[in-house]
Amino acid sequence: MDPVFFWRGFRHEWLREVMGFRLPHRISRLHSYLSEAVDDPRFHFAQSTGVDGNYMKPVGRWGALVSPGVTTQRATAAFQWRDAIDPLPVPIARSRQSKTLRIPTGGVPTEVLLAGIRLDTKCCDEHQSPDNPCNSNGLWPCHLAVRLEPPVRDGDHHVFEVVVEIDRAWTPTRGGVPFVEEKPLNEKLDFDLEVFVTALSGDDQHLRTKRQESRAVGSARRRAPRTTGLELQGTPNTRLGTVGLTGFGFTFVQSGRTRFHEHRGRYLTTLDFGVDALRYDPLRGRARVSDPQSVWIPRTVIGTDVETELHSVLVQLPHREARTWTGEAVGSLCAHSSDQAPFFSRWKKTGARVGPVRTEDSVPVSPFSPPLS
Repeated sequence: MDPVFFWRGFRHEWLREVMGFRLPHRISRLHSYLSEAVDDPRFHFAQSTGVDGNYMKPVGRWGALVSPGVTTQRATAAFQWRDAIDPLPVPIARSRQSKTLRIPTGGVPTEVLLAGIRLDTKCCDEHQSPDNPCNSNGLWPCHLAVRLEPPVRDGDHHVFEVVVEIDRAWTPTRGGVPFVEEKPLNEKLDFDLEVFVTALSGDDQHLRTKRQESRAVGSARRRAPRTTGLELQGTPNTRLGTVGLTGFGFTFVQSGRTRFHEHRGRYLTTLDFGVDALRYDPLRGRARVSDPQSVWIPRTVIGTDVETELHSVLVQLPHREARTWTGEAVGSLCAHSSDQAPFFSRWKKTGARVGPVRTEDSVPVSPFSPPLS
C-alpha cells in the first residue's frame, strides 16, 4: 500500500544581511507543495526576490499515512485573475477568489487537507498606465489567506470550496525612501495560483477527523514564531493520530492613525506556518500540537502588528495496521539582483553557503524510515 502525503506547512526565510540587517522582499513567487507522483514523491520550493538578490534554505513540513479502509485522492484548484488598485482613500488591491471542487467518494465520509500552494505573480506593462510602467512582478502583501471549507456530501460525491484572499498595498515609505528611491505601486497585477488538496475517505471504523482553528496577534517585529499551545480533541480510544492543515493566513494591522500608517503593505523576511503533533494520547484521543504562525519583518521596515490564523485537522486512524510519518524537507534558493536594483544593494554571489543560482528547487521525501507511530 502506497503512503499518501499531506502538507504540514512551510518556513521561508531570506538570509542575506547588509550591515547587520536582514533584507526583506516582496512576494512574486511562492511555491511550497508536494508532488502527486506516487513513484517519485518530492517537495517543491520556489520564491523570488523581485529586485534585490538574496538566498534562503526553505523548509517544507510533510506528513504521510497508510491505513486499510482509507482511500485517498489528489485534487487541484487552479486560479488565474488580474487585480486592480482602488486609489482611495489610500491605494489597495483586494482579491477574493473561490472555486468549488467536486470529488467522487462513493458517499463515504471525507476530509480534505492542503497539499501545498503554487503562487506566481506578474506585472505586464500593457495593463498599466503609460506614465506608470511595471516595477517588478512582486507585491507588498497586507493580507493573504488560503483555506479549504469542510466537504459536504452530494450523493456519491463530496463538494467543498477552496477560498483565496490576497490584498496588496503600498508601504508607508512608498516602497523605499520617499523622494529619494521610491518604488511605484503596480496598478494591476496578474495572479496564477494552484492550491493542491489531499482528500481522505473512510468510515468511522477506519478514519476520524476533527478540525480546529487557532489565531495569534502581536508585533511583526517578533522574530520567534508564535505558538498557541493548541490541543486537538478527537475520538477517545483511537490508536493513531496525526495533524495536517486546511488553511493559513495573515493580516497586517494598521499601526497608527495617520495617513502614513494607512499604507499597510510590507516587505517580508520570514513566513512560517505549520503544525506538528508534539504528543498524541490514544486513550483520550487528544493531540498536543505545535502550531508556529509567524510573519517577520526586520527593523528596516516600518513596524506593524500582524494577525495570523491556522486551520488544523486531527486525523485519527483506528486500524491496527495503520502507520503515520512526519518529516521536513530542506531546499536551496538563490536569486541575483536584477538590473533595477540600486547600486548600493546589488548582489551576485554563489557558493556553498548561499547555494547555486535558482529560484525553484525540489527534494525527494520518503516515509520509509522507521514510523513515528
